[in-house]
Amino acid sequence: MQCQSCKAEWNLSNSTSKQKITVCPFCGANLLTGTPKNADDITIEGVIHSFVLKYGKEIYSNENEIRFKSLLSDLGSTFLKEQKTLKVAISEKIPSIMLKNDDKNDVEKKRILSNYKDKLVEDV
Repeated sequence: MQCQSCKAEWNLSNSTSKQKITVCPFCGANLLTGTPKNADDITIEGVIHSFVLKYGKEIYSNENEIRFKSLLSDLGSTFLKEQKTLKVAISEKIPSIMLKNDDKNDVEKKRILSNYKDKLVEDV
């Protein structure tokens, strides 16, 4: 697909969701009307989700650490506090740990993340 507003392109073949996408994952524009979204309304969650839509979950693996940081700097440039937390998470290998435990239930995932919470909130 391609957004008419920001011209970003993405492929949904990696996505496990087969639902129709009506909002650009990069700029938030309404894909049905072409109306751009206010930049103030773009969220870090939307930016992170757009990485998965475009590159698949493997963008969060250790092997893609440099690429992920680069994408985060480019597409999430206004989220400085969140970037710092995410970069700490990357240095602690949390995304790869969570990918390896993706088959676990939510309670188990929360328990795994709780082991890292102190490192994620230091100096944030």
